[in-house]
Amino acid sequence: MTSIIPNEAVLIESRTARAQYGFRTDVLDKVRAIPFLPDDLHVTTEGVAAYFDADTKTIEKLVERNREELESNGFRVLEGSN
Repeated sequence: MTSIIPNEAVLIESRTARAQYGFRTDVLDKVRAIPFLPDDLHVTTEGVAAYFDADTKTIEKLVERNREELESNGFRVLEGSN
């Protein structure tokens, strides 16, 4: 495994690059804490938006546009009581 992560533009443009480094969630923790739900496995849309300092509508639109890729990487929508 390579310890050098490509620049942001490469990750944005290349699905292959994202697949290669997508498992590196340890890197995200070095930037700031990820607001996981109590199960330590899942994150709310609001939590993702807060992590990336984005609006929830932006996250929802990104999910809509990239659902196939996200689902191939384990993304799923959970529904339940708050």
